[in-house]
Amino acid sequence: MFPQIRRLFFDSSYEIPSDDGYRHEVKYTLTPYEYLKFRDFCAGFMDYDKNADVDGEYVVKSFYFDTLNYDDYYEKLSGNYERKKYRLRTYNDSGYYRLEKKMKRGNLNKKLSGEISTEDAKRLLHGDMDIQTGNANTDAIISEMYLNRCRPSNYIEYTRQAFIMKETGLRITFDKEPGVLYGKYNLDEVMPELMPFFYDGSVILEIKYGDFMPGWIEKAVHRLVPSEFSISKYAKALQPVLGG
Repeated sequence: MFPQIRRLFFDSSYEIPSDDGYRHEVKYTLTPYEYLKFRDFCAGFMDYDKNADVDGEYVVKSFYFDTLNYDDYYEKLSGNYERKKYRLRTYNDSGYYRLEKKMKRGNLNKKLSGEISTEDAKRLLHGDMDIQTGNANTDAIISEMYLNRCRPSNYIEYTRQAFIMKETGLRITFDKEPGVLYGKYNLDEVMPELMPFFYDGSVILEIKYGDFMPGWIEKAVHRLVPSEFSISKYAKALQPVLGG
């Protein structure tokens, strides 16, 4: 069973491409008023993401995978220094899918990702991992997921407003109206109404940067945003059903 996956994993000439490009990532939860203040601040010196609409927004749709025992979820709750998660992601209704492995070391993170076709994405969501896409990153991630006995765990969707500053590598995003769906997934069907993360209009702020955050940005963050709050959308989505 799964001969292609076994070949990928046990072939000594095949390995996940190396990438030590870890970046800093900090997260905050904002009230609607804090969001408006910080959004207007960002709009004064940053550009919208080039792939976004005229308001800098796009919809992020993520299908997450975890082990039978939800090991990735509980590693996050335990505060493990090194942890990971797998997800299948698309934007708006583009029909373009990427399979991602996100790795964390404290507040540092990096991603390995690769394109996957709609048909292969459907197979993956139905538990079929006997897939070989020809993309080195994608096939390596599928191999790991198979060996870890991963299966779909939940679906998260939100509207992201993204600002970038190319000169410094700074990226600031606001994730609005996040919601979660549990159960089986079919890409051909319209998703039912999602369960919201927040009922008060709160927004999740993420700041990503390289070796350092510009000092004047850091001062503005601490002036406009009360305090850093470590939030994982994946963990928060599963807490109502798994606890912790």
